[in-house]
Amino acid sequence: MERRLALKVHFQLPDSFQRLRMWQSLLPTTIPIEDNVDLPALAERYLFTGGLIKNVILMAANTAIANDPESPVVTLPMLEKGAAYQSQSLTDGSGFCKIYSPTETVDSLMLHDEQKEEIRNTASAWKRLHAQGMGLSMLLTCDDVKAGVAAAEALATSSGVKVRMFDFSHVCSRSEEYRVIDPVSQRKVSLLSYALSPMKGDAMMVILVDYEGDMRLYLQDTKEISKEFILSDLTSGLRGFNGFLCLVTKPLQTASIPLEFNLRFDIKHPSNEIQQAEWLYHLGETVDQHELSSLVQQYPMHASEIQFITHQAAIRSVIKGRSGRPTLDGVKEVISQYRRKKSRPVLFGEG
Repeated sequence: MERRLALKVHFQLPDSFQRLRMWQSLLPTTIPIEDNVDLPALAERYLFTGGLIKNVILMAANTAIANDPESPVVTLPMLEKGAAYQSQSLTDGSGFCKIYSPTETVDSLMLHDEQKEEIRNTASAWKRLHAQGMGLSMLLTCDDVKAGVAAAEALATSSGVKVRMFDFSHVCSRSEEYRVIDPVSQRKVSLLSYALSPMKGDAMMVILVDYEGDMRLYLQDTKEISKEFILSDLTSGLRGFNGFLCLVTKPLQTASIPLEFNLRFDIKHPSNEIQQAEWLYHLGETVDQHELSSLVQQYPMHASEIQFITHQAAIRSVIKGRSGRPTLDGVKEVISQYRRKKSRPVLFGEG
């Protein structure tokens, strides 16, 4: 069908400033509003088009007249009730998408200084690209997804943008359950189309979180048609995407990635010194330094993994009737189940 169209135009959702102007211009002059109504907050909170804003105001005005025909006043609860009614069909309130302002910073990341600088440089590059009307799609890999998400959030903070986060498995699903209403066209679209649509006027980073490492399977040379379709849909969507996107996934077994990703960023483990300091923070200074050094060399981890393992060790300590403080032996017991593979130095002469 698209081949027959001479021109296809994408209408963006108004940004927060435009939405505020719409709220101000559409409010009736004959019905006053309460002093506590914060229009900038409403414009920031509800990502509405002009038509939806008009519907909210009409519902609130009708409610105000019905409550007090002689001296109607539009209140904040009336506007919020109307907005909630209009929001029922919008994706961002349905649980598929989380919109928030990230608080993670580059300085708070436990990474090598070189990688921190790379994140800052990427943020600067995005600002230049965005100013020129171009987008940036990147693939961020990390063996601990939580640490990968933290790095992506720090990048968003440095770039001065909010985050729209999606579960990658939901985005790739072809199930009717994950088809949503486009707030501009009011038509049902796939969650992938919604995530990559250019309708958001506010600059945001789309973070797709691949918790299970499915991207690794999609990139394999496979004859499975369903996987080929998913990868084709993703790359096709990225081809026309002019926003800011970061797909966080687990380490890939292939060096080649689709050309539609402008950048590949592989998060490395922190230095041994940083890891040891994190272990000492959770275990205490009485830990044998030689044993701890050996643990770090055998099982390199990110800070979030260390925190998780010491927490599990503390729980097991309580269950066994002990002090409840994690110990090195308890940590090793958890590691033996949590991470079965350990790294080891490659000896000379080994093929």
